Amino acid sequence: MKKLMSLGLVMLSLSASATAADKNLDLTLPASARLPSAAISTRDNGVVKRFIPSNVLSRSAKTHAWCIDFHALPAKERNAVKLVIRSPGKLDVNLHDATIEKSADGSINKLMFNVNKSEIINGYYEICWQSNSFDEPLGTYHIDAYFNELIFEGLYLKLVK
Repeated sequence: MKKLMSLGLVMLSLSASATAADKNLDLTLPASARLPSAAISTRDNGVVKRFIPSNVLSRSAKTHAWCIDFHALPAKERNAVKLVIRSPGKLDVNLHDATIEKSADGSINKLMFNVNKSEIINGYYEICWQSNSFDEPLGTYHIDAYFNELIFEGLYLKLVK
């Protein structure tokens, strides 16, 4: 019984820890976030930005931003990040200081940029876009994210009305 209670306390302490780059960001992370990982999430537009563990973004709901969240990153002084976003149609996406390559039809965007170690807080880094900051088609977006040698494939975001 004591072993079972000890295991429960360890699991509770693992699932209760979180880090955030933004002091106004309320994060609830799974215990698996201790390993390098990446996930898609959405944010509401309230005063306190809330982490919503969902990869569905509705234009009609309060969730007006979507993010790629990196967890437990082994950061170097300068880190290479590459995002490959495959959209259901032409996508005009911009990211400050990123080199962007687009396919002929505009449905594949490759964004490459560097992140300084000071921008990564306790292994956590996020990249967010406002859903109205570009003219995005409805449907499923497939995203592959690369952070130095780490590869996070198979991420997706579903944009609905």
